[in-house]
Amino acid sequence: MAQIGAFDASTIEPQTSYTPYPIGDYVMQIIRSEVKPTSKGDGSFLEMEFDILDGAFAGRKFFDRLNLWNPNETTVKIAQSTLSALCRATGRMQIADSEELHFQPLLVKMKVTPRKDRPGEMQNNATYVALDGAAPAAPAAQYASAGQPAMQRQQPPQAQIPAYAPAAPAAPGATGAKPWERHKRTA
Repeated sequence: MAQIGAFDASTIEPQTSYTPYPIGDYVMQIIRSEVKPTSKGDGSFLEMEFDILDGAFAGRKFFDRLNLWNPNETTVKIAQSTLSALCRATGRMQIADSEELHFQPLLVKMKVTPRKDRPGEMQNNATYVALDGAAPAAPAAQYASAGQPAMQRQQPPQAQIPAYAPAAPAAPGATGAKPWERHKRTA
């Protein structure tokens, strides 16, 4: 049970529907990931929470699910292909934990398609690519080739995943730093 205090739903407009993000390219980063069971209980999926880092939707969220553990082989192959795209977009070709993909900026190409389970409703479908649009040869090199400062990224030790913490926010009116450079790796 969770105490929420006095809440009067009659004073607040209810959420009526989900509106997908418009078609376009978004700079994002994964900030959270978690394995959850499917509703049928016959598998699990990786749920990822993204932050949009730039543009009109900066600060908003996007969620994606990868059905990596499912009895349907086609579903698993699609999820593995999407995970491969995420790994390539972040420059992390071999991972043991989804947390290794956290706080790595990437480009998300967003499409809008009809939902199969709810006729008349639309949904977002994402494709993940490196910020410069090509598969990265080396994590820092992709930013230098895109005309942006190279980010200091090193492969974490195999047995330990480094913690991440947001850097202090820039002063109002400050320029120079890209929104995705706000998060720095801590030791």
